[in-house]
Amino acid sequence: MRCDDRESVAFVKKPRPGEPDVPLRDDYLARLGRVESLPENQSGTDKTWVAAALEESLRHFEKARRIR
Repeated sequence: MRCDDRESVAFVKKPRPGEPDVPLRDDYLARLGRVESLPENQSGTDKTWVAAALEESLRHFEKARRIR
């Protein structure tokens, strides 16, 4: 089965898994690496506070009303 040229171009333009849509600067990637290596960001660390904080913020904004 032969691919249509348009299909080939569309396939090539799709970002590959794990590849960013935009190029990221090296200094940004280095800072991101430092944050990801912090003890509180390691696999197995208790992150239940994140769900609680998200739930609390959702409740907060559900109650928000516009003041004119």
